[in-house]
Amino acid sequence: MNKDTNQIMALINAYRMDGLGNNFVIIDRRKNALEISKDKIVSIANKKIVPFDQLITLEKEEKNTFPIKIYNPDGIEATACGNGARCVAYLIFQEKKQKNISIKTKERVLSAEVVGKQNVEINMGKPKFGWEEVPLSESMNTKQVSIDLLEKEHGNGFCLNVGNPHIIFFVKDCSKIDIKKLGPKIENYRFFPERTNVTFAQVSGKNVIDINELLVVRELADLLELSQPQAVVFFSSLKNGNSLAKALREIGVTSVSQIGLDIWPDLRSWRDRNFPLSKKIS
Repeated sequence: MNKDTNQIMALINAYRMDGLGNNFVIIDRRKNALEISKDKIVSIANKKIVPFDQLITLEKEEKNTFPIKIYNPDGIEATACGNGARCVAYLIFQEKKQKNISIKTKERVLSAEVVGKQNVEINMGKPKFGWEEVPLSESMNTKQVSIDLLEKEHGNGFCLNVGNPHIIFFVKDCSKIDIKKLGPKIENYRFFPERTNVTFAQVSGKNVIDINELLVVRELADLLELSQPQAVVFFSSLKNGNSLAKALREIGVTSVSQIGLDIWPDLRSWRDRNFPLSKKIS
């Protein structure tokens, strides 16, 4: 470790944490706001003494909200990272024994909750699906983004923004994807002015919600004032051919009065729009 890196680490508290396979170096700047420049971040990354996917700085608390800055190894600031925010939330919990924590990123404020002793759940807020919101370099259908670097069997990608840009490809077998080769090429593809996160996914069962159905599930959650997990269970039940009544029972609703008689017509209309071939009697 060179003198410059030694000075950084000696003056501030730093932590190395893992969040679902993502490695983070978290630097606490609340008591010592030593400037950490792009060149210093690149220098630390290049030394590979403490390998990391992203470097995060924890800034001074603002009205019970904890601001963070997230940097890639090239020193460029990222807008958000769910796993990184989860790691920071766990550090705050260890320090303050506070289970509900607000993390402020460059893009938005994220709500984190510590569940049990070590699990942390994060609410990334509503995803954005418009091509300008992702953002993409030109107008296109964000559900069918064609990347000419890929073979036809990889299909088109689905783009969205959950605090930072993502593109997701659903494939038959993830194990056959050379993500180390394809990932950087897609990340820097001409469609993505702010670069993008790249994900390849495969559907492993009939109860798995396809990414293309996220908007429909979100609409359902808002209509019935359900949590996201409840909305997924309800949607999956209808998708498997069940009636509205049975789908409602699966989320603990045994009477229409529990959701409100005024909501029932809207729910039936939502069902008919999204499951037009359903012959189930509700």
